[in-house]
Amino acid sequence: MDRLESRLGVNVGTLIGHSAARFWAMGEDCQKREARGDEIEAMRRVVREGMERGALGLSVSRNKGHYDPQGVHIPALWASEEEIFAPAGVLGELGTGIIQSGGGRAAEMKNGLMSRLSEASGRTVVYNNLGQTVREPGL
Repeated sequence: MDRLESRLGVNVGTLIGHSAARFWAMGEDCQKREARGDEIEAMRRVVREGMERGALGLSVSRNKGHYDPQGVHIPALWASEEEIFAPAGVLGELGTGIIQSGGGRAAEMKNGLMSRLSEASGRTVVYNNLGQTVREPGL
């Protein structure tokens, strides 16, 4: 940060975390059950507000290896597919933003979730981690 005094700019962007939006809308229930319609709408509102205030997009994860500090799956893993598509749809409505997929290729390989999310929202999906293994060269 000392370099800022010499007029060097910082290149930072913020993504709205689906798990964070889910916790905001549902409280402690976010790691116990699927969201109800009113809770999904609350998530859509917080994503819209975040985007209007300068967020770059939405971050989602379907990685079953993601846990919170207490060892419980992150809130996003309790979400239905409808719930994942709803906040991503806000980006489509606004015509801006990217969707970042946390956790590699499993959700895409299983049922094309990230491709379908991109198609439904009209937004680009960026993967933060895409691994390949010689044990499964066709993937």
